[in-house]
Amino acid sequence: MDYHKALNEAKEKSVPVETVARMVYLSFPTHVFSSEPHLEFDLIDKIARFFKIPFSAVQIIGSAKTGFSLISKQEFSQGKSDLDIALVDRDLFSKYWEIAFVRSKAFEVGAFQTSGTEQKKALENKKRFLDFLHRGIINPALFPQCPERSELEEHFYKLSDGYSNYFSRISAFIYASESFLEAKQASAINHYWYR
Repeated sequence: MDYHKALNEAKEKSVPVETVARMVYLSFPTHVFSSEPHLEFDLIDKIARFFKIPFSAVQIIGSAKTGFSLISKQEFSQGKSDLDIALVDRDLFSKYWEIAFVRSKAFEVGAFQTSGTEQKKALENKKRFLDFLHRGIINPALFPQCPERSELEEHFYKLSDGYSNYFSRISAFIYASESFLEAKQASAINHYWYR
């Protein structure tokens, strides 16, 4: 599928950007798995089982989906580019929101400090985590320091290792709903259209 053409045609036809985001990220095929759909199934199935969420709640986003970055326009490079995953499940979002709240003692700055980092960096991490949270997204890379963060990191490290011929690493973001996913991806589409 030619994603450049699809995005440009949608712009010419004045299709609402949220609708375009829904088409691209929730309906269209995944570029990197176009010739190996069984690999996409296996990967999504592993992730869905680990998180105990519906199979359809696991969506591939980013350059792996379209074949290029909507922000930098850099082409996807097998074995060198990341694979970004969206976990779109309200219950999962709520679970990790509560974990973050409890483990960080209501988002205290110290909970966002990693070994060797300064207080300023911890404050920056907290701000970025809460910024994502306000947009209905949990970014595990910014999660407070706790056993659950370590569990997420270990899971995606092992998963990435199993697909290292295809991706440099696999990471995920947790979305509260499809609306939040569409809003986030609409921002990237607008960047692609109007920058």
